[in-house]
Amino acid sequence: MKTCCNSKCTKENPQSLIEFGVDRHRKDGLNPVCKSCNKRYRDEHKEEKAISDAKYTAAHKKEKATYDAIYRMKNKEKVDNYEKARRKEKSIYNALYARANPGKMNARTAKRMAAKLQATPMWLTKQQIEEIEAFYVEAARLTKETRIKHHVDHIIPLQGKNVTGLHVPWNLQILTASQNASKGNRLL
Repeated sequence: MKTCCNSKCTKENPQSLIEFGVDRHRKDGLNPVCKSCNKRYRDEHKEEKAISDAKYTAAHKKEKATYDAIYRMKNKEKVDNYEKARRKEKSIYNALYARANPGKMNARTAKRMAAKLQATPMWLTKQQIEEIEAFYVEAARLTKETRIKHHVDHIIPLQGKNVTGLHVPWNLQILTASQNASKGNRLL
């Protein structure tokens, strides 16, 4: 049995080893403070920890970016597999959400279509409309050829926060689905 080193510990002594977290730096391999005292301490000092973490993150931003870049280069396959799994997980979640909430999905689609219609100027020539269609045809061709989903994206979003773009050929670009999802409704 082991005793918690916290003098305010309310648990009965001696305590079971299950009550202590792992600490490989200690001789016995266990944290000297029991899990319940540890949790109580963390709960009481949440704000201080958040401030401390924010300061540390701000001070070490460049170092972390460098470390992350090196890690990604050394573990490219591992990172790619992780990101692929995350995308698959997200697409499954999105499909389940769409199936469970058809009304919300229909409303979202209707809103987007209305915005696209409203953002398509009346003064577009027939040639410009054909150029727009060509973007969608090219995206479909790329998807079929590479087996990676491609989307037609509006460089300046149709429903942007500060500015709204038009549905015109010079405001379109082809991106992979993951790039388009990460861009979201923002200017990049």
